[in-house]
Amino acid sequence: MEMGEVTASTNCAVVAVLCRSRMTPNEVDGSRDFLSDTIERYPGADFGWTNSYCHDEEGRCPPYDMRDDSLYVLEYTGASGGVSRTNNGPREKVRINAAIGGWYIGNWGISLDKNKDIYLIDIKTTAGGHEGSTNLAINREDWTYNQGMSNGWACGTGHTEANQLTYNRELGHWARLCWTDWNDNEEAWTWSHYFQTLPADGDSNREQLLSLPGRETSLNPDQTALADLTPDQRTEIALRDGIDPWTKGPGGVASIISLGNDGFLGVGYQPDPNHNNLPRSQRQMTVSMVKLPATSSGCDRCRTFTHLRELPGRSLWTYDGFSGSLGYVNAQPLTGNEVLLGYATKIKKKDGDWPALEYRAAKVNTDGEILATKRLRGTGWGEEDMWVRLANGCIVFPFVWDSAPGALYGNNGAGGTERFSDKLRVTVLCDAPRTD
Repeated sequence: MEMGEVTASTNCAVVAVLCRSRMTPNEVDGSRDFLSDTIERYPGADFGWTNSYCHDEEGRCPPYDMRDDSLYVLEYTGASGGVSRTNNGPREKVRINAAIGGWYIGNWGISLDKNKDIYLIDIKTTAGGHEGSTNLAINREDWTYNQGMSNGWACGTGHTEANQLTYNRELGHWARLCWTDWNDNEEAWTWSHYFQTLPADGDSNREQLLSLPGRETSLNPDQTALADLTPDQRTEIALRDGIDPWTKGPGGVASIISLGNDGFLGVGYQPDPNHNNLPRSQRQMTVSMVKLPATSSGCDRCRTFTHLRELPGRSLWTYDGFSGSLGYVNAQPLTGNEVLLGYATKIKKKDGDWPALEYRAAKVNTDGEILATKRLRGTGWGEEDMWVRLANGCIVFPFVWDSAPGALYGNNGAGGTERFSDKLRVTVLCDAPRTD
């Protein structure tokens, strides 16, 4: 079994988690089969819900696209402060998908609305040998399909590399962040990040926030495939930039957070646009953010990023673990227009062992003014770990590590499974009151 994201009501009376399993509903006592019931009633919904295409003809899809695991919603309920909700297992076990497999990219996201009526779900799946994502809404009262609030297949153009839901309680709707390995302009080797408020009618209000070159193409003026580069051309690029041309470009929008009635805020990182004329290994990376409105429809200002160039720990685009690079950007609102940002430096590409990361936090406002900074020690978070804001305004996040936060862990690279930890650490960051 493998877990996806968790969602909860304000007082935690309802907690739900996504869980991947090879078991069918017939093998899970007391489960519901939302998947089969919905397809029977809405046959057109079945795109990215099951993966029958790959089994209709032998050899049609590669083996990794034929795993077809199931995804369940496990729901726990109970009064806040009462007996542990998990002692007696989930109240509901509901299968929602049977096309979980393929490449290990994308996310399994779930979010509960403020009235505890609707689950919005956004998950990376496999459909006919394609790696994409599907979006669906479920009426929690009777576990039926809410077709009007579902957005269906594809959060952007290309394969879904990452996808995330953010609920805005004041506005009563969601924002979706989507990162893909292609783009609306069909520019070769360019990766894109999309912003869309949901519910929505198809992709009519989807906005491409940012597109960044995925790989170096300067020696291919017509942007033909990198495979067409000769060995001498690849060597020329590597010597000039200090980076092999096959290396994918870093950066983008890492997370979207709610700003209440003011809409949303996107945070992330990217190469400093003032350094576009420099070789890649000499470009500085910057934490960046973009104000996003309450609706993504006609969002003509969605591409205006603020670059926080004065934050400490700036890194080069090298991923060598020493001079670079930057990433793991997180954020949550504090009070007023203030936001707590977090980011990591000294990130090393996956090529064996690597040093511990340096984690930092910064209090900024949504106009990009840096108010305070702090180096964090003895804690950290992973690339896909999202911070959560508590009711008291503090920020909390869990993490596990072996030797040090962000260092080699488990079987992620060299070292094997003996480097897993049996300790879950939870960190709480609070904004100290000002004394001046």
